[in-house]
Amino acid sequence: MTATKLPLSSKKVMKILGSGCAMTQKDLVKKTSLHPRTVRYALKKLKEQELLIEKLKMNDLRQIIYQIRSTVIQEPPLAKT
Repeated sequence: MTATKLPLSSKKVMKILGSGCAMTQKDLVKKTSLHPRTVRYALKKLKEQELLIEKLKMNDLRQIIYQIRSTVIQEPPLAKT
C-alpha cells in the first residue's frame, strides 16, 4: 500500500502530524474530529507503511505519542578522528 492508497482517515492524520508536531491518539481525535476507532485504524495503516514513529510520552509513560517519520530530525554521524 502506497501513500496514495492510504484511507482518507490516514491521510488526514498524516496531514495533521505533518506539521512537525507529535501527538497522542487523544490529541489526534480532537484535531481531526474523527471517531477514536477511526484514528486507531488510521494510525495502524500508517504504522504498517512505516510512516510513523511511536514514542512514550515522558510525563505519562502510559501514553504513546505519534510522529511522522520524515519529520524526525536525526543526529549527524560522528566525525572520525
